[in-house]
Amino acid sequence: MKNKNVSLIVLSILVIALSTRIISYKAASDKTAYSDEAGIVLKVESLENRLFETSKNLQLKINDSVAFYTEDEKSISLSEILNGRPKLFLFIKPDFCNTCIVDAIDKINMWTPKFGPQNVVVLIETKYYNQFIRTRSDFGISNPTYGLRTGELFINFRYLNAPTYFIVRDNYYMSDFFIPLPNFPEITDNYFNQIIF
Repeated sequence: MKNKNVSLIVLSILVIALSTRIISYKAASDKTAYSDEAGIVLKVESLENRLFETSKNLQLKINDSVAFYTEDEKSISLSEILNGRPKLFLFIKPDFCNTCIVDAIDKINMWTPKFGPQNVVVLIETKYYNQFIRTRSDFGISNPTYGLRTGELFINFRYLNAPTYFIVRDNYYMSDFFIPLPNFPEITDNYFNQIIF
């Protein structure tokens, strides 16, 4: 029953995120109606703020058995990654759109000084180790980066089709989930301004 509730919450977040993406697409494609576009932007910001508030309350625990690995293919535990401190994570997969990944990594690079380089982690979920290395190299990721086998982190993450930010605290709980909208970078900046750990 608990898994069903968690699945429904994650599905709700994804539906809201998809809705904001559709609205942002409409806003970006309508170049003639400037006043309407401003209204749409306000609606997107309102939806995004509600999504952020919802995600702050959603907490999912990472199982101790989840296996992460380093760029030299050695296993590393979540407790070693966290090192007793909460961390901001960026979750990506190689099959996400390239522009989305580039935008998400650019934002991470921009905001890393606020949180400290040791507190910002990139997770790359792949089926094969060589995909992890290639993705890290292709996108020039400089933050601490760890690999994760497909489906290991949380079963519902398999439905994600865009980079996702979240915080993991030293009790292994993920919270503050956020799916950025490339057309509205100011909303992503708002997310980074609001999160505290």
